[in-house]
Amino acid sequence: MLQWNPDIVVIKLGTNDSKPQNWQYKNEFVDNYIELIDSFRKLPGRPVIFICYPIPVFEENWGINATVVENEILPMIDQIARKSKVKIIDLFSAFEGKGPLVPDGVHPDAAGATILASTVYGAVHKASR
Repeated sequence: MLQWNPDIVVIKLGTNDSKPQNWQYKNEFVDNYIELIDSFRKLPGRPVIFICYPIPVFEENWGINATVVENEILPMIDQIARKSKVKIIDLFSAFEGKGPLVPDGVHPDAAGATILASTVYGAVHKASR
């Protein structure tokens, strides 16, 4: 991705990180996320970078943990945004009460993907004014 030298970067991490086999490394999450942001920030095109709250976990499947996402990952993303001085796109709030659009509890269906895309577009468009 770095070789593409993007103008805008949107990063959404956290859902799969909540799995027990991944969350055992939670002490590395913030530093690794900031390192990823910094790798894009160093590009010659100096892209605008956004990070996203993950959508809510409506049903715990594949080891994905709703409590970890909501109570640990969201606050860590706040910390990452403050340290890195990037804006957060709030996909979590965009999906509150929209469980039926996430049929397996984790992945949005087509209507959910439309909400996700329009939320990201709205945030990027607003920031580019």
